[in-house]
Amino acid sequence: MAMHPAKLRYLRRWYFAALLGALALLLVVRFFVVGEVTPGTGSPLRSVSAQVLESLIAATVAGAFIAVLLVWLLPADDRVPESDVVQAREIEPLIRAEAAAAREWRVRARTASYFRSRTLPWLAEATVARNVSITVRAQLMDPNDERLLHTYIRYLNTREGAARKWDVDRVRHEILATVLSVYAWREAFPRLDIEIGLSPTFWIMSLDMSQRVAVVTGQYKGHPALGHRDGTAFYNAHRDEFDAGMAGCRVLDPAVRAPKPEDLDTESVKATLTALGLDHSGITEEGFATIGQYIRRPEHRYE
Repeated sequence: MAMHPAKLRYLRRWYFAALLGALALLLVVRFFVVGEVTPGTGSPLRSVSAQVLESLIAATVAGAFIAVLLVWLLPADDRVPESDVVQAREIEPLIRAEAAAAREWRVRARTASYFRSRTLPWLAEATVARNVSITVRAQLMDPNDERLLHTYIRYLNTREGAARKWDVDRVRHEILATVLSVYAWREAFPRLDIEIGLSPTFWIMSLDMSQRVAVVTGQYKGHPALGHRDGTAFYNAHRDEFDAGMAGCRVLDPAVRAPKPEDLDTESVKATLTALGLDHSGITEEGFATIGQYIRRPEHRYE
């Protein structure tokens, strides 16, 4: 993310401290090491050294004067930026840092495969490392809404190369893998408070949101994201939009129990989906194996 005004002030203080330190060092060397130089007498090297040091002292004083003048004439803008561009290589470190400090997490994504494979384990670890509860609220596409899934695939057909990797079965399997993962990780880490809403629509942009930052990403790897800090208009808008969207979702029962991630098998997957009211009658044994593979294999990255 772009440099925060507080960091700019911090760097500015270090700049002036470095100038003062350099000036003090040059003065000590000039007057206590080189000492007084009488023109026409003494070592030529000593005379040249004195001249060089005096020039450096003058340049340092001039640089400090100009810097002070610029700070006075051009005061720093202390306003926090409404939005920051987050480069692709910076997205994962940002999300990981936010997850480590999170008290709450909102995620809105089509299948939430990145959340399942990366963010969710980080949040679970944070509950233990900090001995806190973290509220996790997720919005996904409804895997039982056939019309929605086909609409999403038709959209992908308009994007070169995307449709070859996705079909309705894969979308459904990915969503179910995310749902099962959330319940399984909650079983292993009981201080995760979960709420999952299944939406009758899909989104192009995905949202990951802690209590400090909202990160909005596109659907293609390698593309940058937008970051909005708490207190800005965009952060508040994304929070309100998420809450409004959750009101229109089919919310799953958070009291349903599921095996821990390492204990999930086909029978426990079927039992959990049934308890959640999710239809799995059209999923083959191969499909259940694929869901298990998605749960166990972290593969999504933003780079």
